[in-house]
Amino acid sequence: MTSVRALAVAAVVVLVAAGCGDDDGDEAANTTTSTAAAVEAGTTTTGPTSTTAALDSEQAAIAAYNAYWAAFVAAQDPPDPDAPGLAALASGEALQVDRDLIAAQLDRGERVETDVTTQPVVEVFEPGAAVLTDCITGTTTVFAIASGEVVRAEPPYTAGFRTTLRFEDARWVVTLRLVEDSLCQS
Repeated sequence: MTSVRALAVAAVVVLVAAGCGDDDGDEAANTTTSTAAAVEAGTTTTGPTSTTAALDSEQAAIAAYNAYWAAFVAAQDPPDPDAPGLAALASGEALQVDRDLIAAQLDRGERVETDVTTQPVVEVFEPGAAVLTDCITGTTTVFAIASGEVVRAEPPYTAGFRTTLRFEDARWVVTLRLVEDSLCQS
């Protein structure tokens, strides 16, 4: 499991489903402590240094997915739709949706802090493309940027995602993230 301290989009908060099943995956595959630190520093890593090894590595795709979540939540505190960490780990529709959500949050004068735990499972993997499923869990607090006051504190939640990653420009990036709460049902 990977825990990321930062913030999440309010839309994720409302995506509550029944409890997740047990994670039978490799615990080491879900660790992004160093990746989260790299995102905060404005740099990213996505796995092996060899392009061929990264292209063929499920672990590199999982590491990029976990780094993406770290960048996504970090880009919201303070809200920055153009956060370089997010742009380094997402492209296409996924990047545009995230930027729109963060811009709306900024327009509302809100920032969101959250703890998110990912448990990605590789559903499909081939060189150059991967589909991961996940049932994230988290807690979220929304703050007014101007006053710092709590706007609302959300109860713990779960949300299911089916995420497509592509190998672009010698790195794995998230290109599509679909909400599928059925992934979190026991």
